[in-house]
Amino acid sequence: MKSEKGRPFCLIECKVSELSLNPNLIYFQKKLNVPHAFQVVHQSGVCKKLRAEGLTQWVISADQWLSALP
Repeated sequence: MKSEKGRPFCLIECKVSELSLNPNLIYFQKKLNVPHAFQVVHQSGVCKKLRAEGLTQWVISADQWLSALP
């Protein structure tokens, strides 16, 4: 979890190969009212944007996630 001004900014969950979004990630995103949630997977070529419970989640490969970091 990354915070901004003491509030959670994003949730990050790492998986080896699970491409289905973990329902627990959505649960905690909603419970904590976090705007961004990412499930990072160790499989290249994955980039899926999803919407659940009015919030946005991403399932994304680790190489793409890491290349987007500043």
